[in-house]
Amino acid sequence: MHREKEKTIKDFLKELTIENRENLTEIIVADPEKVQEVIEFLSDKKEDLRINAASILGQFGDVRTVDPLIRALSDKKKTVRREAADSLGELQDEKAVEPLIKALKDKDAGVRMFAARALGNFGDKRALDPILKLLEDNDEGVRQWACDSLGELGIYSQDVIEALKRHLEDKDKRTRLCVAKALGRFGDKSGFEVAMEILEGGRVRKGDVFLKAHAVEALGYIGDLGAKPLLTEAKESSNSFLRQAAIKALERLE
Repeated sequence: MHREKEKTIKDFLKELTIENRENLTEIIVADPEKVQEVIEFLSDKKEDLRINAASILGQFGDVRTVDPLIRALSDKKKTVRREAADSLGELQDEKAVEPLIKALKDKDAGVRMFAARALGNFGDKRALDPILKLLEDNDEGVRQWACDSLGELGIYSQDVIEALKRHLEDKDKRTRLCVAKALGRFGDKSGFEVAMEILEGGRVRKGDVFLKAHAVEALGYIGDLGAKPLLTEAKESSNSFLRQAAIKALERLE
């Protein structure tokens, strides 16, 4: 640990491993003023240093990082913009809402996804209509994260419900499950059949296990007891991801 502490902040940022993250956090906690050194790397010529600085700044909870991260949303590299959006979602400073809404129109799908997820953390009504528009995005990942974000926002309206229902027949299965889960979080069970279709017929143990885990998660939020037998079967899966999803889903049914 002594040798690790002798490293500079730049050394840690060059390769942002779990250990280096922990060491950097320890340094900032011990001396909060050093967060300024991390902020400076958002303007570094090297892309990897800007990426890693943007990635870690969200976890310090320091308001001084908000404005620099907002500026990083305009970085020429999409990877930096993605990490900046993600960190702003962690910080949840109201000042970032409008810049993140603007980022929903970024040319890079990844930036739009991270911005949508970040806005879901705020619960701010200003984000509702812009995120609803993402349900029409050409990128399936963006549509999925838009659904998740709507569920996180938790702002109920009939317009939201109807917009989600229109996508229960999305061409992408994962997106359909995200729609079902979001509807379930609003107390609407319209996505029950969509989620059950992935699991029923004794096929819990076969096929795309991660897709099935998402179906299980959706059923937990939908809250229909008719799913209990299949969720119980999924609970016995040898796959830990599916098993944990089933355990949480069953807890929600109780």
